[in-house]
Amino acid sequence: MLASCGLTFLNDFSCVALSEEATPPSPRFNLDLFEEGGTRQLCRAIQEKDIVEAKRLIASGVDVNTAGAAGVTPLIWAYGQENLDAFKILLENEADPNVRLTNSVRYNDPPVGGLFVKDDPLIYYASSQRFTIEYLKLMLKHGADPDLLSARHMPPIVSAIFYPWTPDKLERVKMIAAAGADLDLVYKSYSNTALAVAIQDDRFDIALLLLELGADPTISYNNGHGNYAVKVEWRIISKFEIYSEQAQKDLLQLKKQLQTAGLDFEASARELRLKSYQFNPEIQLLPEEEENLEELEQELAKTIEKRRLEIIARIEKRTGKKYEPNKKTNPPIEGSRVVRPTLSVGPP
Repeated sequence: MLASCGLTFLNDFSCVALSEEATPPSPRFNLDLFEEGGTRQLCRAIQEKDIVEAKRLIASGVDVNTAGAAGVTPLIWAYGQENLDAFKILLENEADPNVRLTNSVRYNDPPVGGLFVKDDPLIYYASSQRFTIEYLKLMLKHGADPDLLSARHMPPIVSAIFYPWTPDKLERVKMIAAAGADLDLVYKSYSNTALAVAIQDDRFDIALLLLELGADPTISYNNGHGNYAVKVEWRIISKFEIYSEQAQKDLLQLKKQLQTAGLDFEASARELRLKSYQFNPEIQLLPEEEENLEELEQELAKTIEKRRLEIIARIEKRTGKKYEPNKKTNPPIEGSRVVRPTLSVGPP
């Protein structure tokens, strides 16, 4: 898979490649997904945009939640056919908005690719793809779970921010948050929050919105390495001049709000230097930091481990289950010193 693009649906980028789960015998996205009968007739009417016939079939008793191959229901079919009218009618007739794919479905062949991915919920696509925001609006109105994770464990509010092709990102975030999304959700200790993704994507307007809506700027993420103040400080130091005037204003306002929330930017600047000095020549240690480098790195490693344990406690409280750490991303503590990879792993 091409990491720079990821997998997507409906030709978002020509560089999208098909993963192993998308190669044959994964079915194609066509009417052959459905056996002969009422569901196939309904999906044919949706494909032909024959709303009168679709309404007639539903009224006659065709089950709107009967799934064809790969778990494709009429609602998923209507989305894939870009038939918003049929999509609305199906939801009004109790189509399940929380439906998931049971297998991947190919929409196009290589090299373009394009597919629905096994275990993805429909809201993942509605929150992040190029289609009109109305699909997402209808799903949330009819009870879609705003925290339903994708096959890659991405909640809708994160997928709405993450992908570069998604239109109306700010409005989508507002909509998902209004539906009760957990703004601070992390699914594993090394995952990112919506606020972290917004800052990483340089969408400081969305970051400000998330703070306004109640996102907690004091918590950590990314296995304890995540620190919002470090992310913001690095962008001010390294990228400020490339931003538009409005983005610069938003970034400075974001720093101000994080300071008001109690984030220590002096300590965060030191953390940034310790994490970055080896790979970024523009970021240098202070003389006193060079003199006490080993001690400071050990201290930071302990801080990161403490944050990681706090993240795990949050996950366990949310899920009611004991969290099983990933040994590759959660290094053990040896005595008083954290055994870990180098702190200098890349920009925050």
